[in-house]
Amino acid sequence: MHRIAFTVVVVAAIAADACSGRSEGPISPSQTNAPTVNVRSAAGPLDAVPIDAANEPTLEAVDTRAAVNLTGVWKGRAKVNRPNVQFDTAFTLKHRGKTVSGKLTEPVIKGFTATLTLTEQSVKGTTRTYNASFKETENGGKCTPVTQTGTLVIDTAKNTLTGTTSGKNTDCINEIVTFTLKR
Repeated sequence: MHRIAFTVVVVAAIAADACSGRSEGPISPSQTNAPTVNVRSAAGPLDAVPIDAANEPTLEAVDTRAAVNLTGVWKGRAKVNRPNVQFDTAFTLKHRGKTVSGKLTEPVIKGFTATLTLTEQSVKGTTRTYNASFKETENGGKCTPVTQTGTLVIDTAKNTLTGTTSGKNTDCINEIVTFTLKR
């Protein structure tokens, strides 16, 4: 069995009936103004279906967003709001439902680990906005572990992840980290 997703617009017929004051129930093909639903495919029309009580259309909301899998290695630059502090970085992320999480894989710094957890807040077109939690742990750090929070945006058409987190680092210094990553 094949499922074909399509959009049917019957607003004009409903609006015309509302304006005329007509409200006696379902429209039958025997009425002179009975609308039909023309279903078309890429190959052309499939059928003209009269709308009546026995063949009343059912409308359902269909999520037309393409399935997106954000799992993978995201590489790019991290820039800290201190002069000349920027470095190449990479995260290996896993995507499950509305959560994307993973760990820092570059740069490799002995005794330092970091994880990134993103919780989806909104989706608009190919842009997904996430609340971000960036947790750092460092052996010998004055403030460890620490968690910075912020907002990161993933553009699924461009495969980019951008945004900032802010909070104390493992040296107890407030900082803002700007991420620009690509998968």
